[in-house]
Amino acid sequence: MPTFFEKLTWSPCDGYGLRVAKTRFGNIGALRCGENTNPLARYALMAQGEQVHISTWPVVWPTMIPLFQPDLDTRADYGNVAANRIRAAAHCFENKCFGILCTGHLDDINMKAISSLSADSEFMNYALKSTSRGAMMFLDPISAMLPDHIIDPDSGEKVEKTLLLKQEGILYAEIDLDEGVEGNQYQDVVGGYQRLDVFDLRGDRTRRKLATFFRRSKTSDGNA
Repeated sequence: MPTFFEKLTWSPCDGYGLRVAKTRFGNIGALRCGENTNPLARYALMAQGEQVHISTWPVVWPTMIPLFQPDLDTRADYGNVAANRIRAAAHCFENKCFGILCTGHLDDINMKAISSLSADSEFMNYALKSTSRGAMMFLDPISAMLPDHIIDPDSGEKVEKTLLLKQEGILYAEIDLDEGVEGNQYQDVVGGYQRLDVFDLRGDRTRRKLATFFRRSKTSDGNA
C-alpha cells in the first residue's frame, strides 16, 4: 500500500503475497513501511504461524524537515528510528516473534545525484542529509532489542552495534525461535485469545489483472 506522495508512482497491489514463507529457518513473513500498522495484514501473518517478521522501511521519510535542528532523531517529534521500532515492536510483542527491521542506505554521492534533479539542489541536498532516516535492528519476542554486531572490514573482528543508522553494512544477530513459545503459552492472539465465535477474518489472494478478456459463447442456433 503506497503512502502519501508514493501514490504518484505506485498503486496498491493484491493479497496474493500475503503469506509466510516456510523455510528451514522458521516461518518468515514481511510487510513494508506503513503496512506494519495495518492490524488485519499483521494478523493474517500471525494466523499463518509467523515466527520471524521482516519490516522494511524507507531510507528517509521527509514528513518533517528540521530547518533549524538538523538532527531530527533527537527531537521530540516524528523520528523514523522511534516510529519504526514502535510499530515493529508492537507486532513482535503481540505475535511473540522476532523482528528484523531493514532499510537501504543513501551515501553522499547518491544524495548529490538526487539533489541535482531539483530546481534547488542545495536545499534538497540539505533536506536529504537532515531528514530522519530509517534504521536496521533486531527485536526479540518481547520487543526488546537484540545484541547486534557488524564485522569490521579491515580487522575482521566483531564490533558491537545497537543498530545501523546512516551507515552502510550488514548487521548480525543470533535468534532462538524457541524463545517465542513461552509467551504464546500465556497469551496467544491467534490461539487462546482469539474469539472465533465473534470475529472472522478472510483474505482474498486472487491475483488481480488489469483487464479480463473473454469470448461470448454461441447458442445452439448459432447466434451469439
